[in-house]
Amino acid sequence: SVVTAFFNGFFRTYSNIQVFADKPVKYFFMGAFNFVVTVTISTILVYQYPYSLIGPMWGRLISGVLIFVLSLFFVLKEFGISWDRTILPGIRQYCTPILIFGLLTWVLGYINNYVINAFETTKEVGVYDFAIKCTLLIEYAGLGILGTINPRIFKYWKEKSLDKSTPEENRYHHVYSAFNILFIALNIIALPIIIRLFVTNVGYYDSIIFIPILCVSFIFRGLNNMFINPIYFFKKTKKLPRILLFTAMIQIVAGIIFTHYWGITGAVWSYFLVKPIQVFFLWLGSKSIFDFQFNPIKMIIMPLVYAGSVILIWWLIDISEFEKGLLQLGIAGVLVSLVYRKEIIELPRLLRSGMVKK
Repeated sequence: SVVTAFFNGFFRTYSNIQVFADKPVKYFFMGAFNFVVTVTISTILVYQYPYSLIGPMWGRLISGVLIFVLSLFFVLKEFGISWDRTILPGIRQYCTPILIFGLLTWVLGYINNYVINAFETTKEVGVYDFAIKCTLLIEYAGLGILGTINPRIFKYWKEKSLDKSTPEENRYHHVYSAFNILFIALNIIALPIIIRLFVTNVGYYDSIIFIPILCVSFIFRGLNNMFINPIYFFKKTKKLPRILLFTAMIQIVAGIIFTHYWGITGAVWSYFLVKPIQVFFLWLGSKSIFDFQFNPIKMIIMPLVYAGSVILIWWLIDISEFEKGLLQLGIAGVLVSLVYRKEIIELPRLLRSGMVKK
């Protein structure tokens, strides 16, 4: 796992260069190559060595070696490699808080598993963990879109020497928010179908009821990105561990209390409720370095209306699961069409020119 992490780390570094160099096509094909070789090799080895970790472990290692070699080839061809100790202090000062932030984020992502295990059985742990992993597609798809959007925002800030929001910049956030809502809605209706088609262990079907709430917890990603970007751009990364520390305290306490009284359902709700709390702390930490001016209807009210509708549909309306999925998808489509209609019309221009005119 450690060796695999090294290979993947080198690959991720080169991928990030493609993002900030505004080369989305190369970024996409590098990611697609990684996906295909990882899935292909892992699948072959899983069938060769069933009931063993050989498949997933060696599959990731071999694919890691392949993407490392590919990345190294392009690095040597495009840049070369040199050693410059003078830049290390600046890198260390900027990246150390991000490393701590990343580790804390990783810990918080798994802490509920241990809390559930303390009050419930390993079955509930498995159900919860499986439900969380099913929603990771939203996380990764969102990161892919942000990998295209954020470099353009940073470039715009740098060229204009900005320390406040502009209508042009906000269009990017609106586009991401619209995409995020629609992708969440599609996952809510598609994941239960996919689980029943491909998962043979029916014990995992118990996770399906929690999929909507866990998916909707990603509704705050647009605001999260908006508030965290200035911290990265203006190199105020020391704020990140402090922000997450407050969030961690709340999540751990809420997770223990909620799980103690309501079991796995409580753990799911604690996971959901901590997301807007983290966004609030990010806003507190970044508002002193950036003047945020944005449309609250598009970034706050409309996502909350959609999230509220999903919660009401799943907990109060007595119709079939598929009908609930169609209903929330329809609501998402209507809301996005009404609230983000200008962004939808100008999206081709946004992608073509890099910045939408007002």
